[in-house]
Amino acid sequence: MEKYKLFYIFVVTTVYSCQPEKKQDIPHRHSKEAVLHFLDSVVVNSLTELYISDKDPHTNRIMLNDWAMNELFITNLKGEILSRFEPRGEGPHQVPSPLEMAFWKDGFLIKEMSPGQHFHFFNGSFEKTAKGPALADGISVIGMPNSGKSFSLVESNGESLILGYEYNAIDTRLWAKEEQHADFYKKAEMG
Repeated sequence: MEKYKLFYIFVVTTVYSCQPEKKQDIPHRHSKEAVLHFLDSVVVNSLTELYISDKDPHTNRIMLNDWAMNELFITNLKGEILSRFEPRGEGPHQVPSPLEMAFWKDGFLIKEMSPGQHFHFFNGSFEKTAKGPALADGISVIGMPNSGKSFSLVESNGESLILGYEYNAIDTRLWAKEEQHADFYKKAEMG
């Protein structure tokens, strides 16, 4: 009888250990498997590679441009091209060296790469309506922001504001290896 007890224990243990593992919904914390979630995409019929410059949250339009910023496309969320514009050039409604662009009110704006780092404002018909004042006096640094833009558009108290940074707006005399001109920071004001 003793022989059979050991045999039964052996069979039960073998059957139990060979059953398929129960799947858990929670991944193991040491798992190296990536979990990807599909969020959204837009398919645009274009022969060139396009980059998303901006998305207008009010109208769900998307602004796309090619790498050299020779072409700008406005699409809907289905990828249908609503309008097309050539921002780079010397014409009255163009910018010589476009760097960044975004939707602005009923139109859009383009920041140029020039000694002044100006913003150019356009209406919805791609006509230049204004050129902003110089943000800098010369180019000392050329930087490409990680987010794709060095500025954001913000609505505050009914006003549209451009919030961002421009390295070239810093007085070059403040750029030094040694700590100097510290009194500059005491004079800094917010607003």
